[in-house]
Order: sequence, then C-alpha cells, then structure tokens
Amino acid sequence: MSADVVVKGIAVDFVRDSQPVLDNVNFQIELGQRVGLVGSNGSGKTTIMKLVSGLITPTSGSVMTFGEPAIRMSNKNRRRTSLFLGGDASLYGSLTAEENIRYFAELLGMKRTESTVATKEIMKSLDVDWFAAKKVRDMSRGMRQRVALARSMVHTPHLLLLDEPTTGMDIDGIHLFAELISGKAFDDTSILISGHNPHELVSICDDYWVVWDRKISVSDRHTLDRLPAVPAAEGLRWALTGARHG
Repeated sequence: MSADVVVKGIAVDFVRDSQPVLDNVNFQIELGQRVGLVGSNGSGKTTIMKLVSGLITPTSGSVMTFGEPAIRMSNKNRRRTSLFLGGDASLYGSLTAEENIRYFAELLGMKRTESTVATKEIMKSLDVDWFAAKKVRDMSRGMRQRVALARSMVHTPHLLLLDEPTTGMDIDGIHLFAELISGKAFDDTSILISGHNPHELVSICDDYWVVWDRKISVSDRHTLDRLPAVPAAEGLRWALTGARHG
C-alpha cells in the first residue's frame, strides 16, 4: 500500500513551557487509512495538521505529501488536500450556506454544473439543505459547523485533515458526519481526524495515535498496550474495550 503522507524526524521548536511542541516525530498515512488523533490541549494535534497540509514548516525533518514537500505542494495536490481548521472561521457571514459551499467548490476548479450537483449532494448528506438559503451570520454554531464541514468535503478530497470537526454539533449532526465519512464516497480518502471524544473516533477510524510528551504513540484495536498511561490513551482503551488499562 502506498503512502499519501510521509513524515520523518520532524521537530517544531516554537516552545511552550520551555519545551518544543514536537520532537523527532515520524509517521506515515497510507492510501485510504483513517487515523484518529488524540491528546491533551496543547499537545500538538493542530500543529501536526498544519505540518501535513503545508501551512507551517518544521524546524527540522521532512513532511512529504503526495511525494512533494508539503510546504511546496503543487496546486494540483493542494486541490486534493482539504484542511478543516477552526471550524466556521473560514465561512463568509454574508453568504448563504449553499453559496459558501459552492463558492469553495468552484475555487477548487469545479465547473458551475458540477459544483451545483456536488453542493446539493453534500448538503443532503449533512442535513444542511433545509437551511441552505440561510445566511451564515444568522446560523447557530452547530449549523455553521455543518456548513464548514460540507465546504471542506464537497470535492471528496484525496487527503482529509479534520481538526475537531464535531465541536458544537448535536448528536444528529455527529451521526450524519460519521455516516458520511464512513461511506463509499470516501473509501479511497486518507483521513487524519482529531477529537476530544474517543467514542466518536472509534466509529470512524482504523488506527489511533496519541500525542504525548512531544511524540506520537501508534496503535490499532489489537495493540492498545503500546499506548502510554496518559488520559488520552486511557480514553481510547475505554472506548475500544470498555475496560480501564492496568
């Protein structure tokens, strides 16, 4: 199986409490792999998302996305990558839900006919269509979160980076999102998704990474003992097995 993302020996030296955020981190994201990323606030989850998308440059090491340095990704590969970061902050308040989603689709090169069809499909999948004509500035937080997710997923990206995508969403919205991302349309999409609720990640992901002490510890359902004795890992163990570790 080929890798969409290869990270070797990265360090990020802007410091927090006199410590680098990440130190000598290595990982790969394979074609179609779905990885749940957990860790405490400030552990480096968002930094990892930004590194993979090319939004920031590591102090040392390399981040390769689709065979290119992430920081210098071609326009073609940038269109194959989608980063959901900060929820609804990227939406235009004066535009409707539908206008926001379709505008982003067309920015990625879709023709109007194609973007209209894709927009309607993603709105239906996330139950956005009933407020499609509502302006973003008049929406609840949960509504805006659904629109932001639809905008990030409208083009069915090859690599999807989701930083806490369900924050502020109700149970119905979370269920629809999990159903969509687990569906056939995203079978070949490599997904890195972070969140505070391990139970949500368990329903979506195949592999689980815990960010702790500036490193990443890797596991799947069968190798939970590899994970450190930290709260994020304990939460995953509980979600996966129903039993506390140790």
